[in-house]
Parts: sequence; structure tokens; C-alpha cells
Amino acid sequence: MLDAPWKPRIGAALAYASGDRDPHDGTSDTFDGLFAGVGGVFGWMNLVSLENLQDYEVYFSVQPCKNLTLAVEYHMFHLACDTDGWYWCNSKSTRRGFDGRAAANAG
Repeated sequence: MLDAPWKPRIGAALAYASGDRDPHDGTSDTFDGLFAGVGGVFGWMNLVSLENLQDYEVYFSVQPCKNLTLAVEYHMFHLACDTDGWYWCNSKSTRRGFDGRAAANAG
């Protein structure tokens, strides 16, 4: 076991929410986050919602003292299904191309 005074922590995570493969069939297969509103899964910025999303994350944190934790996170967002769009926290689709396809990588 590592006995480090600042309690370093490193990790990785993947969040996956399905998208709609056929937006013209009358059935939505996009994952509905239900309670992921403002301040939800991705914090107060809410540039994306947990709908039609693959979120690859790495993070690092240290705790230099009992009441202070410093953390850094990196997220890479991709569409789960490129025939569906990007979603805001209010479940409204955005960034959908004219041909029904959205750019698959949001950075």
C-alpha cells in the first residue's frame, strides 16, 4: 500500500447513454436522463446532457490537508449514435447536421 501524505488519486471512467439509430422511424431510442437537469451529471456548465453520449474521463486529485481536495478532470465527448444529435440539459437536440447526422466528436 502506498503511504502518500497528500492522498493522491487517479482514475478513469466511461459514461454511455444510447442514441437513436433511426430518427425517422417514429420511435426514440435516445437515453432519457430524467433527473440530469441543471447541476446534474456534468456540473453547472451543462454543455452536454447524458443523452446519445459517450464520455471518456480521466481524473487526478490530491488532498494536501483534511479540508482541501484539489482535482483535475479531462472529458472527451463522442456521440453514441451519429444519426442522432447532441443534447442540452433540457433534452433539446442541438448540433444536428442538415443531412440528419451530427459531428461525432465534441472534444
